[in-house]
Amino acid sequence: MVNEISAEELNEKCQKALRIVTNDNKKAIAILKKEKYLDQYEEKNGALYLYSHLDKTAKINETLVKEGVEVSELLHINASIEDYFIERLGK
Repeated sequence: MVNEISAEELNEKCQKALRIVTNDNKKAIAILKKEKYLDQYEEKNGALYLYSHLDKTAKINETLVKEGVEVSELLHINASIEDYFIERLGK
């Protein structure tokens, strides 16, 4: 099976991110906006993906917990172009 994607789409799939799973994404978004941690982000599949401030993971977690948001997952995603193609070959 051949899958065509643009260079921009490939770059998006290989972008570094911080995946955050919480019990209340709306509240987490509001808090992180207030604290200026949401320059680049998206919400998908029930998780938040932050594309900036990746070096502030501990502070982001601490801020959310102090504000009463339960964080059940924090995961750095560092997908490379090779990872993308290996994933595609496995499907």
